[in-house]
Amino acid sequence: MKSHIVRIIILASLAITSSACAAGPQISDALKQRFPKLTFDSVAESPVKGVFEVVAGSNVFYFAPETGHVFFGELWSPKGTSVTAEARNKIQAAKYANFKSNLSSAVKIGNGPNEVIEIVDPDCPYCRKMHDYFSKRTDVTRYVFLMPLPQLHPAAKAHVDYILSSPNQIQAYDEVESGKYDNSPAPTIPLNAALISKQAALAAASGISGTPAFYINGFFVNGANVPSIEQHLTKKE
Repeated sequence: MKSHIVRIIILASLAITSSACAAGPQISDALKQRFPKLTFDSVAESPVKGVFEVVAGSNVFYFAPETGHVFFGELWSPKGTSVTAEARNKIQAAKYANFKSNLSSAVKIGNGPNEVIEIVDPDCPYCRKMHDYFSKRTDVTRYVFLMPLPQLHPAAKAHVDYILSSPNQIQAYDEVESGKYDNSPAPTIPLNAALISKQAALAAASGISGTPAFYINGFFVNGANVPSIEQHLTKKE
């Protein structure tokens, strides 16, 4: 145990000024060569010499090309701040900005002072619980982005298509969330292919793999974590 602590202290003592530049392509190539099945978005210098920060979706891990090791966990600076948490916050900020710039493509519900961006599967039971939770609040404006998970809920894609193509999206969303079409198909209507594709692309770009997920006034909350959600619902009517 002591040896692990010593290694962490030595690693922290090697901290140098963080570089905003991405790592050279040779580092990415070395990572791909060591782990050919690994997919990642970017590789950049970390504050620790010889160790590189790797971003894969919403995950952050580290690669030491000299030894070929990859390791997960929190990297802390000598000042006691989590470098890893800061990296994750930057990832979420970029993803939030992408949703924020596409609010016109969302299903908008309510007109309260708190902004809630939702990424949900309409057939997910936890998503339905949170829909019921938010439906009882008047202090939120909800922007719903639909991300069906057909491997878990086979009818979800058809339900998403129905909601996004409906002339009354809020009503259609309420119908699906109430379970109205759990045992019978949703009505057949002309599809809004452009909107369906747009929401699918936004969901894919988010890197979010499970539902529900939320941005509450810009703060990311993963899952149906009501205490955390209420912590960020700070604006009063």
